[in-house]
Amino acid sequence: MNRLSFESLDVRVQTVGRNFVPLNMNLSEMHVKGDFLADLNISLENDSIGVSGDLTAKNANAEFGATRLNEIISGLSMSEPEEEDDKWPVDVALHIKADSRVQISYTTFLRAVVVPGTELDVMYSGEEKRLALDGEVPIRSGEIVYLNSSFYIKEGEIHFNGSDESFDPSVSVIAECKTRDEDSEPVTIRLEVERQRLSQMTPRLSASPAKSEREIMEILGGIITGNSDNAASLALATGDYALQTVIVRRLENALRDFFKFDIFSVRTMVVQNAVKQSVERNSSASDNLSGNYLDGTTVYIGKYFGDTLFADAMLRVDYDKNRVGNQYAYEGISFRPELGFELASPFAKIRWSMSPDLESILNMKLVENTALTLSWKFNF
Repeated sequence: MNRLSFESLDVRVQTVGRNFVPLNMNLSEMHVKGDFLADLNISLENDSIGVSGDLTAKNANAEFGATRLNEIISGLSMSEPEEEDDKWPVDVALHIKADSRVQISYTTFLRAVVVPGTELDVMYSGEEKRLALDGEVPIRSGEIVYLNSSFYIKEGEIHFNGSDESFDPSVSVIAECKTRDEDSEPVTIRLEVERQRLSQMTPRLSASPAKSEREIMEILGGIITGNSDNAASLALATGDYALQTVIVRRLENALRDFFKFDIFSVRTMVVQNAVKQSVERNSSASDNLSGNYLDGTTVYIGKYFGDTLFADAMLRVDYDKNRVGNQYAYEGISFRPELGFELASPFAKIRWSMSPDLESILNMKLVENTALTLSWKFNF
């Protein structure tokens, strides 16, 4: 009996009904955590483990390529991971379907809500440490960070190709950033990407009202590009990145789970605003109002109601010293809300949105700030 051993072992794992169970899975470039319905086959044979079958994800977050993209985005030197001696290498072949509240993220660089019903194939070789994904993943809402500014995604898609030698998916994204120019006038900057690798992304930028490429870059770069002579501003740029990564992201995830939102985003420029104020502290144009620190803060939430109706809301806080004493601003602070509903129909997407300021709300001038949009796409 002491020489008895199994030649092979097959196990069937299946959840009962609609009872989702928690799952935490780490496969090289992908870390997935959330609740799942499972129908899996697990086999042990020839000193290896094979996992195959179907998963349905709910209240889940999939984080991809954290190590590699951290190097690309922040330029930090990442230490090489220690080699692990896996006695039982695991091979994975899964078909994953998204239910509700499924989010894809690439650290603080890209975060997006996956459209319910999306399907994706995941393959992983434990011996080669190679991850491959295959499928087109439509995303709805979310944010992408570019030039230290948050662009909120209007529509997009992540393209995974299982035949790629390295894990570097392509993205197609249309996103917008609402900000102000040097004259404190509101500007909407549009970012467009069409099937570009994440590691080589060079988006096309446009603005409304129209701006030149240089003007757009100065607006987005803010204190870094527009006032590059301020060395302290450039040095502290990474402080804003760290604040978003370490502190704000934890708060976002906690509030997202508590309120059951599909996405909850808070973007703050506290570090950069503090640097600007300290640099200009002795100038006659400076002031010490707390509104300076809140300038540029944006809160964004989004939630699916069923599989077809998506609602989102955004609140942006702007500070303008010229509006101090204005009846429609508080100590120079203006609140700019935006509310929208989008319905996916068989032939077109229907979106109703409203973006009034406080002056429009108090004077009941809402129609001029309301829009109804129809959009569709054909592939040839």
